[in-house]
Amino acid sequence: MSPNRRNLLVGITVMVGLVGLATMLIKFGGTTVEFIHGGEQVKVQLISDRADGLTEGAQVLYRGVSVGRVTSVRRDNNNLDVIIDTLIASNLPGNVTGRIRTLSLVSGISAIELELTGGIDAKPEGTLPDGGKLPAKFVGVDLIPPEITAELSSAGDLIKGLNSYVNDPTIHQNLQASIESIHDITEKVRHFSDRLDKISDEANSTLTDTHAAVRATQADVDKLSRQIDDRMLQISKSLDTFESITNKINKGQGTAGLLLNDPKLYDSLVENSRQLNLTIADLKRLIEQWEQEGVSFKLK
Repeated sequence: MSPNRRNLLVGITVMVGLVGLATMLIKFGGTTVEFIHGGEQVKVQLISDRADGLTEGAQVLYRGVSVGRVTSVRRDNNNLDVIIDTLIASNLPGNVTGRIRTLSLVSGISAIELELTGGIDAKPEGTLPDGGKLPAKFVGVDLIPPEITAELSSAGDLIKGLNSYVNDPTIHQNLQASIESIHDITEKVRHFSDRLDKISDEANSTLTDTHAAVRATQADVDKLSRQIDDRMLQISKSLDTFESITNKINKGQGTAGLLLNDPKLYDSLVENSRQLNLTIADLKRLIEQWEQEGVSFKLK
């Protein structure tokens, strides 16, 4: 056999082997489960809307651990639901639901995952009854964890709510009114700021004038103070002169001192005053006599 023919046969053999291996992987890739599970098992039916890629022998998982297998997959008589018969470990909680998830995009093989109802905060309750029925749902590839899916769903609901809130005509009107009010307030604040600047300038000018007036008043006060000082100096000099005159009078110096301090002069003044009073009395009597008797003249 020539080398070329031998190489061709080897190549064909390898290709057939690869095709056979790929076929076996596609056919049995999802059925490599443990058919013997330790402990007692119960028969449980799962009711789903569809069961793409789910075949007899497919795995039943709980928290990533194989706990059973699919025994049969068939349509319900109502032609709406799919009935999935399984054998599952009896020590599982009773508050679980099934999710049919695609394990491989190449083979399309699916498996059933049992999850607690009530979300990630749910607690296991009860046990699976023999012959019981559980709801199930086909989720496909479902690469995103359910927790993140729930968060995304909540975020989507929030975005929808915001959209409906933003698209509300009443909200638009209120928002427009609020914007206009803010614009008016901004304008008023700007005008007030301009007015405040003007008032500040006027206040500065008034303060400047006040400072000038205060300086002028201070100058007048200083001038008046100097004049008062001059007057007080003159009064002080006058008082000193008066005090000097008083001292001289008290000491009998000068004419006024002699007049005030000479006792003879005082006695003379008293005697003269007495004589003057007597003369005035005589003159008064004479005038009264003249009025009563008349005036008589003696001719010689």
